[in-house]
Amino acid sequence: MALFPVFGLGVNIMTLGGLAVAVGDVVEQVQANPQVCDADLGILRLNTRK
Repeated sequence: MALFPVFGLGVNIMTLGGLAVAVGDVVEQVQANPQVCDADLGILRLNTRK
């Protein structure tokens, strides 16, 4: 966002809203992936015990 004025771009509410949604999606994926991996590893551990 610091380079917007250099390229003649403006920052409005729609731009900030879009950036907030994009950052939110990235954060959600970062949190969800370790949980899924941990659950998969837990299932693998249970299947290997006999």
